[in-house]
Amino acid sequence: MINIISSESDRFSYEQREIALDSLVQLFLLPGFAAELYVNYDCDLYCASLFEETTGMVIRNAYPVAKLMGTHLLSLDALLAVIDTIEAHCSLGGHRNLSSTQLRQKQFKKQLIVSYRVLHTKIEHSSNQI
Repeated sequence: MINIISSESDRFSYEQREIALDSLVQLFLLPGFAAELYVNYDCDLYCASLFEETTGMVIRNAYPVAKLMGTHLLSLDALLAVIDTIEAHCSLGGHRNLSSTQLRQKQFKKQLIVSYRVLHTKIEHSSNQI
């Protein structure tokens, strides 16, 4: 879905991008979807950071380059849906199993391990070139 929305090529039509964005808005309107996406993917060591990637793509897509189009407004709708669901989730007392401190610790641990793997790969690659 991210590839469809952020694609600049003619491979996907404007209507396909609008439909993908509208679907994303509908997903983010589901109660708890944003929080569950973050907890189950972004905080998991072995999963991609889907919440971060998706919201980052929506943020980039929300700013018009030339003229304001429907996709920009749908991107803003998606961002508002994310903010609304996060606010609703926070007002209910957060995630039922993990505290916010535990979630931050899991996310930090994931970032450390990913950074270590990237650094280790670069060192390994440079030593192979010598």
